[in-house]
Amino acid sequence: MSLQTLKFLKAPEWDGNGTTFPKFADDFMTFTVQAGTAHVLYPHIPGVYAPTGDTSDEKILAHKLQVFVALKSAVDETTWVAVCPDDDLAADSEQRIGFDPNKLYDAFKKHAAGSASHTSGPKLLMDYHSWVWPSQGTYTAQVVTVISELRNLRNRSIILKSDDYALSQPMLLASLRTQLPTALKSNEPRYRQYTTFQEIFNELRHDAELLDALPCPRDTLILTAHAAVDGENNTRQHRTPTQPCAVCGNTTHWLRDCPSITDTDAHELSALDLVTKYATAPDNGIVNCRLGQDGRYYPAL
Repeated sequence: MSLQTLKFLKAPEWDGNGTTFPKFADDFMTFTVQAGTAHVLYPHIPGVYAPTGDTSDEKILAHKLQVFVALKSAVDETTWVAVCPDDDLAADSEQRIGFDPNKLYDAFKKHAAGSASHTSGPKLLMDYHSWVWPSQGTYTAQVVTVISELRNLRNRSIILKSDDYALSQPMLLASLRTQLPTALKSNEPRYRQYTTFQEIFNELRHDAELLDALPCPRDTLILTAHAAVDGENNTRQHRTPTQPCAVCGNTTHWLRDCPSITDTDAHELSALDLVTKYATAPDNGIVNCRLGQDGRYYPAL
């Protein structure tokens, strides 16, 4: 088909509703057949749908770009935001659509399949209020799941187009911060500065990868710190320590009496902050790594 003829073809439009997708799918297939680009999305349809003439890489790439543009122009901005996840994904994520028409069309189909069952306002609010941080998998896998789930809630809110069921990104990120697991909780003040999924995803993933790479059990330091807090809170009930010092491992003194801790810090810092700053005993089985003031883990000194 000549370029001049192609200019007069108009791609069908889709309103993002699952009930109207079957007709859009049929109309779009017809459009690509007329445009000579059906092979991009429908390579298994024989005969007339196969590319003819110039089959160079440049020509095939041009066809893919034409189909991508046609798909993108088929929906309005609201549906596009709900369908395309690229703005909330890392640049190297395999889930990014980029300019791949096949990935985009698959996203259309996935959105159409889910839109009919996820447009209930009350159901959306119920899912929002019952959302919790996942407990299974590595920290990195948990972060990916979290961002995906919260973005799904956001997309469902966009589809409803109702102020009664509006879930903004800052609102959802506030829920995320309240649900942070213990190992990431100390970074919560740093996460407050981020207002988009993409921004906080980059930070969370970085911190999660550090946790997953630890040579020692990930929760060792956290559990030790909380044990130290409990011990300090029970000082008046026990004249002698009930567990080893979380800093040096000695069983003869309380955490705040540890000779490794300055008098000023012992007086001003919480037990958790003391462990964060001073825990350096790699051989006593209590602490095998330390958490720096920047919220990241380092080998014990």
